[in-house]
Amino acid sequence: MGAAWWVLWLGCATEVDIPPQRVALDAWREAHAAAEAGSPAIAVSRVNEALTVQPKDVNLLAWRAQWLAQSGDVEAAKSQLDALLADHPLYDEARYRRALLHAKHGDPALCASDLKVLLENKAVTRKELREEEAWAEHMQRAEFSFLAAQPPAMSVRYRERAMYAGTDFRWTVNVRGEDLRELALTAMVNGPVRLVSTEERWMLVQGESALDIDFRFRSMGPGSLTQGPVTIRTPAGSVTSDARTVTIEGVVVDPPNTSLERTLSLPSARIFEMEANSPWVEDTHGLWLLLGEAEQVVWTPELEFAPIVHTLLREGQPSARLLNYEPGANAGRAATASFGVPGGTQTRRTWLGD
Repeated sequence: MGAAWWVLWLGCATEVDIPPQRVALDAWREAHAAAEAGSPAIAVSRVNEALTVQPKDVNLLAWRAQWLAQSGDVEAAKSQLDALLADHPLYDEARYRRALLHAKHGDPALCASDLKVLLENKAVTRKELREEEAWAEHMQRAEFSFLAAQPPAMSVRYRERAMYAGTDFRWTVNVRGEDLRELALTAMVNGPVRLVSTEERWMLVQGESALDIDFRFRSMGPGSLTQGPVTIRTPAGSVTSDARTVTIEGVVVDPPNTSLERTLSLPSARIFEMEANSPWVEDTHGLWLLLGEAEQVVWTPELEFAPIVHTLLREGQPSARLLNYEPGANAGRAATASFGVPGGTQTRRTWLGD
Protein backbone atom coordinates (compact mmCIF):
# COMPACT_ATOMS: atom_id res chain seq x y z
CA MET A 1 0.00 0.00 0.00
CA GLY A 2 1.19 3.54 -0.69
CA ALA A 3 1.65 6.45 1.64
CA ALA A 4 -1.72 8.06 0.86
CA TRP A 5 -3.67 4.93 1.82
CA TRP A 6 -1.73 4.51 5.05
CA VAL A 7 -2.30 8.13 6.09
CA LEU A 8 -6.02 7.82 5.30
CA TRP A 9 -6.31 4.66 7.39
CA LEU A 10 -4.54 6.12 10.40
CA GLY A 11 -6.29 9.45 9.94
CA CYS A 12 -9.62 7.79 10.75
CA ALA A 13 -8.47 7.44 14.36
CA THR A 14 -8.86 10.12 17.02
CA GLU A 15 -6.70 10.74 20.04
CA VAL A 16 -9.61 9.74 22.26
CA ASP A 17 -10.58 6.59 20.35
CA ILE A 18 -7.24 5.02 19.41
CA PRO A 19 -4.25 6.91 20.86
CA PRO A 20 -1.63 4.42 19.53
CA GLN A 21 -2.69 5.06 15.94
CA ARG A 22 -2.43 8.81 16.42
CA VAL A 23 1.07 8.47 17.88
CA ALA A 24 2.07 6.21 14.98
CA LEU A 25 0.64 8.61 12.42
CA ASP A 26 2.51 11.60 13.83
CA ALA A 27 5.77 9.64 13.97
CA TRP A 28 5.31 8.35 10.42
CA ARG A 29 4.66 11.89 9.13
CA GLU A 30 7.89 13.07 10.71
CA ALA A 31 9.71 10.08 9.20
CA HIS A 32 8.33 10.75 5.74
CA ALA A 33 9.23 14.44 5.95
CA ALA A 34 12.78 13.55 6.99
CA ALA A 35 13.16 11.12 4.08
CA GLU A 36 11.85 13.73 1.65
CA ALA A 37 14.41 16.18 3.05
CA GLY A 38 17.22 13.73 2.33
CA SER A 39 17.68 12.34 5.84
CA PRO A 40 16.76 8.63 5.63
CA ALA A 41 18.58 7.83 8.91
CA ILE A 42 16.28 10.24 10.77
CA ALA A 43 13.34 8.67 8.94
CA VAL A 44 14.35 5.25 10.28
CA SER A 45 14.55 6.65 13.81
CA ARG A 46 11.07 8.20 13.56
CA VAL A 47 9.47 5.13 12.01
CA ASN A 48 10.98 3.05 14.84
CA GLU A 49 9.00 5.28 17.20
CA ALA A 50 5.84 4.55 15.24
CA LEU A 51 6.57 0.82 15.42
CA THR A 52 6.78 0.92 19.22
CA VAL A 53 3.01 1.49 19.27
CA GLN A 54 2.13 -0.35 16.02
CA PRO A 55 4.76 -3.13 15.94
CA LYS A 56 2.96 -5.37 13.43
CA ASP A 57 1.87 -2.73 10.96
CA VAL A 58 3.01 -4.09 7.59
CA ASN A 59 3.06 -0.67 5.93
CA LEU A 60 5.31 0.81 8.61
CA LEU A 61 7.62 -2.18 8.29
CA ALA A 62 7.81 -1.76 4.52
CA TRP A 63 8.61 1.94 4.82
CA ARG A 64 11.27 1.15 7.41
CA ALA A 65 12.92 -1.25 4.94
CA GLN A 66 12.92 1.39 2.23
CA TRP A 67 14.50 4.01 4.46
CA LEU A 68 17.06 1.54 5.80
CA ALA A 69 18.16 0.91 2.21
CA GLN A 70 18.30 4.62 1.48
CA SER A 71 20.46 5.16 4.56
CA GLY A 72 22.92 2.53 3.29
CA ASP A 73 21.96 -0.48 5.42
CA VAL A 74 20.87 -2.66 2.52
CA GLU A 75 21.25 -6.00 4.33
CA ALA A 76 19.04 -4.81 7.18
CA ALA A 77 16.48 -3.66 4.63
CA LYS A 78 16.52 -7.06 2.91
CA SER A 79 16.17 -8.84 6.27
CA GLN A 80 13.22 -6.63 7.12
CA LEU A 81 11.47 -7.46 3.84
CA ASP A 82 12.35 -11.17 4.11
CA ALA A 83 10.67 -11.34 7.52
CA LEU A 84 7.71 -9.30 6.33
CA LEU A 85 7.11 -11.52 3.30
CA ALA A 86 7.54 -14.69 5.35
CA ASP A 87 4.52 -13.59 7.39
CA HIS A 88 2.64 -11.88 4.52
CA PRO A 89 3.56 -13.62 1.23
CA LEU A 90 0.80 -11.82 -0.68
CA TYR A 91 2.05 -8.35 0.24
CA ASP A 92 2.97 -7.42 -3.33
CA GLU A 93 4.35 -3.95 -2.63
CA ALA A 94 6.90 -5.36 -0.20
CA ARG A 95 7.90 -7.98 -2.78
CA TYR A 96 8.33 -5.29 -5.43
CA ARG A 97 10.55 -3.28 -3.07
CA ARG A 98 12.63 -6.37 -2.39
CA ALA A 99 12.99 -7.00 -6.12
CA LEU A 100 14.26 -3.43 -6.52
CA LEU A 101 16.85 -3.99 -3.79
CA HIS A 102 18.02 -7.26 -5.34
CA ALA A 103 18.34 -5.60 -8.76
CA LYS A 104 20.29 -2.61 -7.47
CA HIS A 105 22.58 -4.53 -5.12
CA GLY A 106 23.84 -7.52 -7.08
CA ASP A 107 21.22 -10.26 -6.75
CA PRO A 108 19.50 -10.34 -10.19
CA ALA A 109 18.47 -14.00 -9.85
CA LEU A 110 16.60 -13.24 -6.61
CA CYS A 111 15.10 -10.17 -8.27
CA ALA A 112 13.79 -12.31 -11.14
CA SER A 113 12.33 -14.80 -8.65
CA ASP A 114 10.32 -12.04 -6.96
CA LEU A 115 9.14 -10.66 -10.30
CA LYS A 116 7.81 -14.07 -11.31
CA VAL A 117 5.72 -14.19 -8.14
CA LEU A 118 4.37 -10.71 -8.82
CA LEU A 119 3.30 -11.85 -12.29
CA GLU A 120 1.65 -14.97 -10.87
CA ASN A 121 -0.20 -12.75 -8.37
CA LYS A 122 -1.28 -10.50 -11.29
CA ALA A 123 0.10 -7.51 -9.35
CA VAL A 124 1.84 -6.19 -12.50
CA THR A 125 2.08 -6.96 -16.20
CA ARG A 126 5.12 -8.04 -18.18
CA LYS A 127 4.99 -4.76 -20.07
CA GLU A 128 5.11 -2.75 -16.82
CA LEU A 129 8.06 -4.77 -15.59
CA ARG A 130 9.95 -4.37 -18.89
CA GLU A 131 9.62 -0.59 -18.51
CA GLU A 132 11.24 -0.51 -15.03
CA GLU A 133 14.76 0.94 -15.27
CA ALA A 134 15.97 -0.72 -12.04
CA TRP A 135 16.59 -4.08 -13.76
CA ALA A 136 17.09 -2.86 -17.34
CA GLU A 137 20.76 -3.90 -17.22
CA HIS A 138 19.74 -7.47 -16.35
CA MET A 139 17.11 -7.96 -19.07
CA GLN A 140 19.48 -9.93 -21.32
CA ARG A 141 20.15 -12.51 -18.60
CA ALA A 142 18.49 -15.91 -18.93
CA GLU A 143 16.69 -15.46 -15.59
CA PHE A 144 14.74 -12.53 -17.08
CA SER A 145 13.67 -14.25 -20.30
CA PHE A 146 10.14 -14.70 -18.90
CA LEU A 147 9.65 -10.92 -19.24
CA ALA A 148 9.91 -11.03 -23.04
CA ALA A 149 6.77 -10.12 -24.91
CA GLN A 150 4.58 -13.19 -25.28
CA PRO A 151 2.49 -14.26 -28.29
CA PRO A 152 -1.22 -13.68 -27.67
CA ALA A 153 -3.43 -16.37 -26.20
CA MET A 154 -6.45 -17.30 -28.31
CA SER A 155 -9.49 -19.52 -27.96
CA VAL A 156 -12.07 -20.18 -30.68
CA ARG A 157 -15.56 -21.61 -30.32
CA TYR A 158 -16.95 -22.90 -33.62
CA ARG A 159 -20.31 -24.41 -34.49
CA GLU A 160 -19.87 -28.02 -33.38
CA ARG A 161 -23.08 -29.76 -34.52
CA ALA A 162 -24.71 -30.37 -37.88
CA MET A 163 -27.51 -27.95 -38.76
CA TYR A 164 -30.33 -27.33 -41.19
CA ALA A 165 -30.23 -24.71 -43.91
CA GLY A 166 -31.60 -21.43 -42.61
CA THR A 167 -29.91 -21.79 -39.21
CA ASP A 168 -28.21 -18.75 -37.68
CA PHE A 169 -24.99 -19.60 -35.82
CA ARG A 170 -21.79 -17.91 -34.67
CA TRP A 171 -18.12 -18.31 -33.91
CA THR A 172 -16.53 -16.56 -30.96
CA VAL A 173 -12.83 -15.69 -30.92
CA ASN A 174 -11.24 -14.54 -27.63
CA VAL A 175 -7.75 -13.01 -27.67
CA ARG A 176 -5.68 -11.91 -24.67
CA GLY A 177 -2.23 -10.34 -24.73
CA GLU A 178 0.01 -7.55 -23.53
CA ASP A 179 -0.34 -5.21 -26.48
CA LEU A 180 -2.76 -6.01 -29.30
CA ARG A 181 -2.67 -2.65 -31.09
CA GLU A 182 -0.86 -4.17 -34.10
CA LEU A 183 -2.95 -7.33 -34.13
CA ALA A 184 -4.00 -8.88 -37.44
CA LEU A 185 -6.63 -11.61 -37.67
CA THR A 186 -7.46 -13.92 -40.54
CA ALA A 187 -10.24 -16.50 -40.42
CA MET A 188 -11.07 -18.96 -43.20
CA VAL A 189 -14.62 -20.06 -43.98
CA ASN A 190 -15.72 -22.28 -46.85
CA GLY A 191 -19.26 -23.54 -47.38
CA PRO A 192 -22.89 -22.61 -48.14
CA VAL A 193 -23.22 -19.83 -45.59
CA ARG A 194 -23.64 -16.05 -45.54
CA LEU A 195 -21.85 -13.70 -43.14
CA VAL A 196 -24.54 -11.74 -41.31
CA SER A 197 -22.64 -9.59 -38.81
CA THR A 198 -19.61 -9.21 -36.60
CA GLU A 199 -19.22 -7.64 -33.17
CA GLU A 200 -15.70 -6.64 -32.15
CA ARG A 201 -15.17 -5.75 -28.48
CA TRP A 202 -11.92 -4.22 -27.17
CA MET A 203 -11.24 -3.91 -23.44
CA LEU A 204 -8.66 -4.20 -20.69
CA VAL A 205 -8.67 -7.31 -18.50
CA GLN A 206 -6.33 -7.24 -15.48
CA GLY A 207 -4.18 -4.62 -17.15
CA GLU A 208 -3.79 -6.48 -20.46
CA SER A 209 -5.45 -5.90 -23.82
CA ALA A 210 -8.38 -8.15 -24.64
CA LEU A 211 -10.40 -8.71 -27.79
CA ASP A 212 -13.62 -10.69 -28.17
CA ILE A 213 -15.15 -10.99 -31.62
CA ASP A 214 -18.34 -12.75 -32.70
CA PHE A 215 -18.81 -13.78 -36.33
CA ARG A 216 -22.50 -14.47 -37.06
CA PHE A 217 -23.50 -16.55 -40.07
CA ARG A 218 -26.62 -18.01 -41.69
CA SER A 219 -26.53 -21.40 -43.43
CA MET A 220 -27.95 -21.06 -46.95
CA GLY A 221 -28.21 -24.61 -48.25
CA PRO A 222 -27.01 -28.22 -47.94
CA GLY A 223 -23.34 -29.05 -48.03
CA SER A 224 -20.16 -29.20 -45.98
CA LEU A 225 -18.93 -26.19 -44.00
CA THR A 226 -15.25 -25.80 -43.07
CA GLN A 227 -14.70 -23.34 -40.23
CA GLY A 228 -11.20 -21.98 -39.71
CA PRO A 229 -8.39 -22.02 -39.11
CA VAL A 230 -8.16 -18.64 -37.35
CA THR A 231 -4.74 -16.97 -37.13
CA ILE A 232 -3.74 -14.09 -34.87
CA ARG A 233 -0.50 -12.19 -35.57
CA THR A 234 1.24 -9.62 -33.38
CA PRO A 235 4.84 -8.32 -33.27
CA ALA A 236 5.45 -10.76 -30.39
CA GLY A 237 4.38 -13.81 -32.42
CA SER A 238 1.41 -15.60 -33.92
CA VAL A 239 -1.01 -18.35 -32.97
CA THR A 240 -3.31 -20.46 -35.16
CA SER A 241 -6.37 -22.47 -34.20
CA ASP A 242 -7.48 -25.76 -35.67
CA ALA A 243 -10.42 -26.05 -38.10
CA ARG A 244 -13.83 -27.67 -37.77
CA THR A 245 -16.07 -29.20 -40.43
CA VAL A 246 -19.81 -29.63 -39.99
CA THR A 247 -22.65 -30.75 -42.26
CA ILE A 248 -25.56 -28.57 -43.37
CA GLU A 249 -28.74 -30.44 -44.32
CA GLY A 250 -32.02 -29.39 -45.90
CA VAL A 251 -32.83 -27.40 -49.03
CA VAL A 252 -31.62 -24.10 -50.50
CA VAL A 253 -33.16 -21.13 -48.73
CA ASP A 254 -34.07 -17.69 -50.05
CA PRO A 255 -32.04 -15.64 -50.98
CA PRO A 256 -30.32 -18.09 -53.33
CA ASN A 257 -27.68 -20.46 -52.02
CA THR A 258 -24.24 -18.86 -51.88
CA SER A 259 -21.02 -20.76 -51.33
CA LEU A 260 -18.82 -18.49 -49.25
CA GLU A 261 -15.09 -19.06 -49.61
CA ARG A 262 -13.19 -16.14 -48.20
CA THR A 263 -10.79 -14.89 -45.57
CA LEU A 264 -12.38 -12.83 -42.82
CA SER A 265 -10.44 -10.11 -41.03
CA LEU A 266 -10.98 -7.59 -38.26
CA PRO A 267 -13.49 -4.93 -39.38
CA SER A 268 -11.77 -2.37 -37.13
CA ALA A 269 -8.89 -1.97 -39.61
CA ARG A 270 -11.31 -0.68 -42.24
CA ILE A 271 -13.27 1.31 -39.65
CA PHE A 272 -10.15 3.19 -38.51
CA GLU A 273 -9.24 3.97 -42.13
CA MET A 274 -12.73 5.25 -42.90
CA GLU A 275 -12.87 7.31 -39.71
CA ALA A 276 -9.76 9.12 -40.95
CA ASN A 277 -10.99 9.54 -44.54
CA SER A 278 -14.55 8.97 -45.73
CA PRO A 279 -17.62 7.20 -44.28
CA TRP A 280 -18.61 6.05 -47.82
CA VAL A 281 -16.44 3.63 -49.82
CA GLU A 282 -17.34 1.57 -52.91
CA ASP A 283 -15.14 -1.35 -54.02
CA THR A 284 -15.37 -4.91 -55.36
CA HIS A 285 -17.08 -6.00 -52.12
CA GLY A 286 -19.90 -3.50 -52.64
CA LEU A 287 -20.65 -0.41 -50.60
CA TRP A 288 -19.20 0.30 -47.15
CA LEU A 289 -21.01 2.87 -45.00
CA LEU A 290 -19.66 3.92 -41.60
CA LEU A 291 -22.13 5.18 -38.99
CA GLY A 292 -21.42 6.71 -35.60
CA GLU A 293 -23.09 5.59 -32.40
CA ALA A 294 -26.25 7.71 -32.84
CA GLU A 295 -26.38 7.80 -36.63
CA GLN A 296 -28.95 6.05 -38.81
CA VAL A 297 -29.42 5.48 -42.54
CA VAL A 298 -32.63 5.50 -44.63
CA TRP A 299 -32.66 4.18 -48.21
CA THR A 300 -34.97 5.35 -50.98
CA PRO A 301 -36.12 3.00 -52.36
CA GLU A 302 -35.43 0.35 -49.72
CA LEU A 303 -32.73 -2.16 -50.63
CA GLU A 304 -33.72 -5.75 -51.27
CA PHE A 305 -31.10 -7.36 -49.01
CA ALA A 306 -29.88 -6.36 -45.55
CA PRO A 307 -26.21 -5.39 -45.19
CA ILE A 308 -23.53 -7.23 -43.27
CA VAL A 309 -23.29 -5.26 -40.01
CA HIS A 310 -19.89 -4.84 -38.33
CA THR A 311 -20.03 -3.32 -34.84
CA LEU A 312 -16.94 -2.01 -33.04
CA LEU A 313 -17.07 -1.49 -29.27
CA ARG A 314 -14.07 0.22 -27.64
CA GLU A 315 -13.89 0.60 -23.88
CA GLY A 316 -14.59 4.20 -22.94
CA GLN A 317 -15.28 5.30 -26.53
CA PRO A 318 -18.41 5.62 -28.71
CA SER A 319 -19.33 2.57 -30.73
CA ALA A 320 -19.21 2.47 -34.52
CA ARG A 321 -21.17 0.46 -37.10
CA LEU A 322 -19.84 -0.42 -40.52
CA LEU A 323 -22.49 -1.56 -43.01
CA ASN A 324 -21.38 -3.62 -46.00
CA TYR A 325 -23.97 -3.74 -48.80
CA GLU A 326 -22.82 -6.52 -51.11
CA PRO A 327 -22.88 -6.18 -54.90
CA GLY A 328 -26.34 -6.87 -56.27
CA ALA A 329 -28.07 -5.95 -53.00
CA ASN A 330 -30.51 -3.79 -54.97
CA ALA A 331 -30.59 -5.75 -58.21
CA GLY A 332 -28.63 -3.08 -60.05
CA ARG A 333 -31.16 -0.30 -59.32
CA ALA A 334 -29.97 3.06 -58.02
CA ALA A 335 -30.91 4.00 -54.47
CA THR A 336 -30.22 7.06 -52.34
CA ALA A 337 -28.98 6.87 -48.77
CA SER A 338 -29.73 9.60 -46.26
CA PHE A 339 -27.55 9.18 -43.16
CA GLY A 340 -26.67 11.09 -40.02
CA VAL A 341 -28.03 11.76 -36.54
CA PRO A 342 -31.87 11.82 -36.58
CA GLY A 343 -33.05 15.41 -36.46
CA GLY A 344 -29.62 16.71 -37.49
CA THR A 345 -27.87 17.39 -40.76
CA GLN A 346 -28.20 14.49 -43.21
CA THR A 347 -25.74 13.39 -45.89
CA ARG A 348 -27.21 12.04 -49.12
CA ARG A 349 -25.36 9.73 -51.51
CA THR A 350 -26.56 7.56 -54.39
CA TRP A 351 -25.44 3.98 -54.98
CA LEU A 352 -26.09 2.04 -58.16
CA GLY A 353 -26.19 -1.27 -56.31
CA ASP A 354 -23.57 -2.95 -58.48
